[in-house]
Amino acid sequence: MNDVDQEVRDLLREKANDIPPNLDLPRSLTTRVRRRIALNALAVTVTVVVVAAGAFGTIRAFRSQPSETEGTPACTSADVRAVVSLQGAAGSREGTIELTNTSATCSLKGTPTLNLLDEDLHPIVSGITFVSVPAGWEVGGSPQPAGWPVVSLARDDSASVRVRWSNWCAGGNSTPHWRIAIPGSGDVDVEGIDAVAIPPCNGSDLPSTIEVGPFEPHLG
Repeated sequence: MNDVDQEVRDLLREKANDIPPNLDLPRSLTTRVRRRIALNALAVTVTVVVVAAGAFGTIRAFRSQPSETEGTPACTSADVRAVVSLQGAAGSREGTIELTNTSATCSLKGTPTLNLLDEDLHPIVSGITFVSVPAGWEVGGSPQPAGWPVVSLARDDSASVRVRWSNWCAGGNSTPHWRIAIPGSGDVDVEGIDAVAIPPCNGSDLPSTIEVGPFEPHLG
């Protein structure tokens, strides 16, 4: 490299240093950068909202689950009094067994078992057919009661069981004794069975049939 070349290079470097730097970006590039920043910010915001909503939903669902301590205890046979009311129908008697809570708040659920006993209080185990049927509110086309199939009873509240009894020929139309079983808690004697409640004998070769519905709120 000769002295002339070096002088030219030094001169060009000095001229370059005299030119002020241009920090302005082209408009098109600036627009693209701003758009990218906006999109990234939006993505971050949406992610935060989705995560927060999911967390809130999880917390709300967890809080909405009832704890075991909040459940209403089941009624026992010592808590309720049972009375049946039957009216005449074509060849049968139909009505309800009303179960009134005489104690603290408790609940009933499911379809109870009904037993018939003879005059010596021995179970009648033959000649009777029990049939499970829908609740009265279903048959009548009413809205489903709140909380059903669980029926919560405060003190003096009542639940009912739909019943229909047909064809009683046993024992010369003697009046049997009724007992209704409270699930997991023993039996309750049913009051109200008398000669008026006895259905006619429609055929001695046919079984006596009793239709029994589930527990439901008493609407009387």
